[in-house]
Amino acid sequence: MHFEEVKNHIIPFSADAHKKSRGRVLVYAGSVRYPGAGALAATAALRAGAGHVRYFCDALPYGKIPNALIVSFFPPGEKDFADCDAVCAGSGWGDHVEMKLKKVLCYSPRLLLDADALNAVAANPEIFACRRENQEILITPHPGEAMRLCRGLGLKTDLDRLETAQMLAEKLDCTVLLKGPQSVIATPGRTPSINYTGNANLATMGSGDVLSGIAAALLSQNYPVHEAAEIAAALHGRAGELDGRGGIADDLPELLTQVWRELGF
Repeated sequence: MHFEEVKNHIIPFSADAHKKSRGRVLVYAGSVRYPGAGALAATAALRAGAGHVRYFCDALPYGKIPNALIVSFFPPGEKDFADCDAVCAGSGWGDHVEMKLKKVLCYSPRLLLDADALNAVAANPEIFACRRENQEILITPHPGEAMRLCRGLGLKTDLDRLETAQMLAEKLDCTVLLKGPQSVIATPGRTPSINYTGNANLATMGSGDVLSGIAAALLSQNYPVHEAAEIAAALHGRAGELDGRGGIADDLPELLTQVWRELGF
């Protein structure tokens, strides 16, 4: 998707919108070693327009987090999953990954999986059978994670990016956002699409966590999964274009405000 196309896909908020009607996101990510991973995703979800974001993590993030963010140091329970519209999970999980993955597959409504969650699927593909019936899933692997998934699932590893993304989508019955220059979005039964925004400013630690939060916000607002992935990639890429050399992932959520202004929102 080109940036100028994004505006045609955005649904304006209604005049009587309230925080929960704008999408409720549950971010289950981070650990003592990587507390910032989920914080980046949760902050990005707020900046992308979600009205209500809760962050479940084992430790307080190092840096500043939005005052409106609800933070819990206890694992989410079944009721927490029932009280959200989309779940963003996997970044920086560190320990007890399979247990956490089984929980989000069993209880999440719409679900985004990234990082450690994807590596757990690669190591034990049978775990994906825990997913709830008719669950819509978006996965956001970088090329290394995609390669590990292909090996773990017994798929070819010598295909191009379009073919790899489509093959993973068909095998896992989910939408795949294969990150990298000109990210690829693939969904079973349809032609893959390519994102045309972004630059090398995004090649920095934590950038993918920001992308996950943006996509989770759109999932919580009930955009079709493929479209949510396309829009998220385009917004994330444009934020990178507005940043500069030396920019870091922490810059990106705040730059989303400028991206929205460019689109007229």
